[in-house]
Amino acid sequence: MALKPLKNHRYLSEDEAAEMLSSRIGEAVSAKEMERYALKGVVPAYMQYQPRNQELYPLTHFELIRLSELSSLAGSPLSVTHSERNLKTLPFPLPDDGIMTDSRGEYWRVFAGRSDRGLDEISAEHYVRVYAPRELARAAKVINDPANTSWPTVAHSSGETWEIERDEYNDGEVVSILSPFLDEASTGDSDNKEGMLLAIAGLLDLLTSDGRRKYTQGEVAREIGDRHRNWYGAGERTLNGLFAKANKIGLDRDKAGQ
Repeated sequence: MALKPLKNHRYLSEDEAAEMLSSRIGEAVSAKEMERYALKGVVPAYMQYQPRNQELYPLTHFELIRLSELSSLAGSPLSVTHSERNLKTLPFPLPDDGIMTDSRGEYWRVFAGRSDRGLDEISAEHYVRVYAPRELARAAKVINDPANTSWPTVAHSSGETWEIERDEYNDGEVVSILSPFLDEASTGDSDNKEGMLLAIAGLLDLLTSDGRRKYTQGEVAREIGDRHRNWYGAGERTLNGLFAKANKIGLDRDKAGQ
């Protein structure tokens, strides 16, 4: 019997997601196929913290430490006291290097906290895959579209967020971990994508430079998102992620030219 209304759930289990996608595309989809779709980015999945060994890993969330902070801790035993951010869900899959990027351009390494307060690197033993109903519905449209000769990746947009309060050093904004498929979800070849990101970085610098400061990055993202609500992919969180990647490429080019 179908679980209803699935669309009202924040996240669905892999079995529930397979059931919902099956009903949307009119053919049976197994949980194993869902895993393959998730790995390719056709259907966005999330890692929900749920260790199999809850005695060894009693906490209820992933532990995140900034990469810059890890550098200063090199050679020291890591502990949950070093954790700077706790999140229950993260975009799947975890990159091979174990490093995730947030929408402000910060880099994080993800850990599981042990009962002795030490930290272990994340493995499949620490989480289950879950899915967001609205992203399943979007993926079903992509799969059903006969014009698609191949299925494009769909960037994650339903992950957890946290707020950065406005102060003298930071713009107030909502931050999230970026989708590992953000680059692949863009269009064009790699050279065109890099050129596009460099153009974005230059425009953003023009808008936010000290000499003619008129907008902050967050304000630019909000303005675009508010003006063009019907542009899928132009939401504030997605734009902030794009700005973060653009700024990084611009910074790398500046360093290379020094």
